[in-house]
Amino acid sequence: MKPRNLLLAVIAATPGVASAPPAQDMRAPVSFLVMGARVADGTGASLRVANVRVVAGYVTEVGDLKPREDETVVDGKDRVLAPG
Repeated sequence: MKPRNLLLAVIAATPGVASAPPAQDMRAPVSFLVMGARVADGTGASLRVANVRVVAGYVTEVGDLKPREDETVVDGKDRVLAPG
């Protein structure tokens, strides 16, 4: 048996591997909401308490936000969020 065919046979016979979720599921945007953090906006303005939503590594919203269904919530109390 050729090495490539052997590898495919081993993968197919390994429990759980053949039924693993498609790779695109693992790359779905991760969303979380940091609630009640003191936010520095980078302009030199005073810190303000706000909620910050992060989707796929990017800040998408800042303000008085409510958690979305099944969204991870992070307690930002006693924390400062700043650019960079």
